[in-house]
Amino acid sequence: MKIITASTPEQQEYVMHMTNHLYQNIFPYFFNKDHMASLHHSGVMNAQGIEEYSLQDILEVTAALQTIEAVLECLLEGNDELHHAERFEENRRILEKRNWYFPFYYTDFKESLTGNMFKQVKPDNDWIL
Repeated sequence: MKIITASTPEQQEYVMHMTNHLYQNIFPYFFNKDHMASLHHSGVMNAQGIEEYSLQDILEVTAALQTIEAVLECLLEGNDELHHAERFEENRRILEKRNWYFPFYYTDFKESLTGNMFKQVKPDNDWIL
């Protein structure tokens, strides 16, 4: 008999929060509004079946999303190093292994950032200076 520990609702909510954070705060730097709508419509990073994840599954997905977010933030800051691309690829494979639809490669983000520094980005505040 094998005992598997299930993920908790709080962990599932955290993964959903991270997914929304990537869509709302990170992806707008790389993709325009229309492209983001098509990504969302096509089910990119859809957490379908997350309720069935074991504790190990949810922790791997959480760590992979956190690492991908950190790598993308480094890329936004101008830190484009080889180990960032390697970390991105490792964590993309983890998401893929868990049937998480994440059809991106590091070069997709790097190329979309080149020459397109000003995308549809939500301002940090509502004050007009």
